[in-house]
Amino acid sequence: MLVAIDVLHDSRACVVLDREKELDFWKAHFAQAPFHQPGHAFTDYEPALKLAYDAYLKYHGQRFEEVAPQLRDVFLRDHPRSRLDWLQVRSVVQAAWLRLQPQDQD
Repeated sequence: MLVAIDVLHDSRACVVLDREKELDFWKAHFAQAPFHQPGHAFTDYEPALKLAYDAYLKYHGQRFEEVAPQLRDVFLRDHPRSRLDWLQVRSVVQAAWLRLQPQDQD
């Protein structure tokens, strides 16, 4: 699924995210990611990744550190039975968020 959203700060900007492609990337690479801990499957990380994509589209243009407190509240509310604690989830969300950041075009 492709998702696009207008960025409030620049009406010419548009963020496009292929959520399925991103999930496929992490499904193939989560075991090598710094956040991965033995004993966890991709399905343990998937809700955190989806949160990252939703948050990136909603808060694009803001720093991750600025929105992390809201993301914590959302995750704990929506996934009270997660096998991951917030610090683990935060690492997953931040990794996905950083992967979505545009590369410097110097």
